[in-house]
Amino acid sequence: MIDCSKCPDKGCCCGIFQMDKKLVEKHKGKFQVETEKIVEDKNWIALLTKDLGCIFLNRKTKNCMIYEDRPEVCRLYGISKDPRLQCPYFKRSGARRSPGSQKKVEKKIDSMTKQIMAEGERKGITPIPN
Repeated sequence: MIDCSKCPDKGCCCGIFQMDKKLVEKHKGKFQVETEKIVEDKNWIALLTKDLGCIFLNRKTKNCMIYEDRPEVCRLYGISKDPRLQCPYFKRSGARRSPGSQKKVEKKIDSMTKQIMAEGERKGITPIPN
């Protein structure tokens, strides 16, 4: 288990992703910032914010406002074998990564982010203008 309270960049992993529409509806009163753009499908929704952070992340405390009911992707972050869910600061065991390991994971995350953004643009999903 990863102790996120010891993260040197708490909240950095709390970005935009597809969430179940039912979960969003259940917690709509806990939004922390305004939504700039909404992308949705039949069962899921992505709420894009100006800073590209999660709609449920408190920007001051860096705490999740729905932590006890957070989506599965959040529960798996850092402990999954899926390379897309690796934490740059901690290993799956909860131990701190070495600086070299941290840089390697950060590089992989940057590469995957670029691929995701390119795929989104191909599908007509454009980034939020500053």
